[in-house]
Amino acid sequence: MMSNKKLRTWLVACGTILLLAAVISGCGSPTTDPAEQPGETPAPAQTIRIDASLFVPEGDIFAIPFKWWMEEVESRTEGRVQITPHYAGSLATIFETLDAVRDGSIDMGLTAASATSGEITELAIMEPISAYGQDIDNPERSQALYEAAHPIVAEIFAQRNTKLLFWGPCSTQNFTVHTDRFLIEPEDYRGQTIRGAGRWQAEQIAALGASAISIDPSELYVGLQQGTLDGAIQIAGLTLSGRLYEVAPYMVSLNMPQNTIYFIINNDVWDEIPEADKDIIKEVSREASIRMAVDISAAEIQAIAQLEEAGAEIYELSEGERQAYYDAFKPVFDEIENISSSSPEGEQLVEIMREFRDF
Repeated sequence: MMSNKKLRTWLVACGTILLLAAVISGCGSPTTDPAEQPGETPAPAQTIRIDASLFVPEGDIFAIPFKWWMEEVESRTEGRVQITPHYAGSLATIFETLDAVRDGSIDMGLTAASATSGEITELAIMEPISAYGQDIDNPERSQALYEAAHPIVAEIFAQRNTKLLFWGPCSTQNFTVHTDRFLIEPEDYRGQTIRGAGRWQAEQIAALGASAISIDPSELYVGLQQGTLDGAIQIAGLTLSGRLYEVAPYMVSLNMPQNTIYFIINNDVWDEIPEADKDIIKEVSREASIRMAVDISAAEIQAIAQLEEAGAEIYELSEGERQAYYDAFKPVFDEIENISSSSPEGEQLVEIMREFRDF
């Protein structure tokens, strides 16, 4: 049996142990629910900043689909992806953009079929006058084209180590502008010197009987003013912004949607974007592609009204007169289709584009 002295010693020892345990416990983690504990402050999401090169001025019609896309991307990613535009070719010209995006000199850029089809021959079918039908500004028609062609066009760019974001026809309204007369029928082009965009538009101008000339759009006004060329085939927006009505007031409205613009991004820049934000950008890009012809058409209708207010005289081709152009262009399209069919993807694209033009 334990003595009273030993019992008191034992009780003191137990009390000391319990006191130490309580102190140690008080210095440790609190006993509240772990779910109620403040966790570590999460690291802020990385902001991806992208410089975008556009060869057109900020007020140009081509900038309309880009601005919508840029604002939607920044909004839907909650600012995690931010784009800084650089207009008027301040980073790269239209002819430099493909290489500059591909090698990383610029993050993102705007180019066109007329500037790239020399290298990417499959895209030649998306360049010429009347590449698209007159109804391409119908949203359902535009969506049908996008769904059919986008995977193929994206693959064509991917094979050149470039990511395609969004694209569409660069114009739904175009003119033949001339210094002193209307060029209505193909015969009217004979003996004239006419400027066009790209190799295949030059071939089409030659098919009409004119001499084709290629000069930078910035030189067009002076060329018309000084008589080094008689006219040009030009889209409505650039006809207005270039003030061509001052030197070539006679305009024949062709209504033959032409050429294609592409917004492309460097592969390494694209890879830096988190997957969730990539998905957002893909969806915004899909929407931008589908609405591009609709938005550009609306802006071009306004541009035509402004041209008329500025003194331009505009003649609208009849369907019969337009058919004469199609007949003249047919051999050129045959050659283009042959060139564009240089790969399986090109063959598919030719078949699709044939379904979406007027002849």
